[in-house]
Amino acid sequence: MYHLMIVDDDSHVLRALERELGESYTTRGAFGLYRLEVDTFEHADAALQAAHERQFDVVIGDYAMPEMNGIEFFRRIKGVQPDAVRMLISGAADVEVLIAAVNTAGVSHFIGKPWHDYELRAAIDRALSHREMELENRFLANLHLLKEKH
Repeated sequence: MYHLMIVDDDSHVLRALERELGESYTTRGAFGLYRLEVDTFEHADAALQAAHERQFDVVIGDYAMPEMNGIEFFRRIKGVQPDAVRMLISGAADVEVLIAAVNTAGVSHFIGKPWHDYELRAAIDRALSHREMELENRFLANLHLLKEKH
C-alpha cells in the first residue's frame, strides 16, 4: 500500500481527488498491484504535522493556500520527508512558479486544474515508479558499499 497526502484549501477539490484516488484505485508497483491510502488536509500546517507522524510516498499540494503557498509547503515537506514525491496542483500557476517549485522545493510533477482523471492517475503511477527506482538504486548502492568494506 502507498500513502498519499493531498493538501488543498478547497474541500471540493479534496473530495474529488480522494474519490478518484481512494479505495477503488490500484496501481502496479515493482512487486504487484497496490492500493493508495489517501489522507486529505485543508490546512498546510496540519499536513506538516502529519508528515512528522507518518511516512507518505506521494504529496500533492495546491499552490494557492491561505497560510502558505505551495512552494513553501513543499520546501518544508522536503525537509521532513525527502523521499516523498512532491506534486503541485494549481489552476493558476505561471512559468516562474513552476520553475521555483522544481528548483527550490523538489516538485517533480505539475497537475493543472481542472485535471483529467487518466492524466492524474498516469502522473501518480509515474511518480511511484520513479520513487521505487530511486529507493532501489539507493539500497543497491549501499549494499555495494557494505560488500566493499567486508
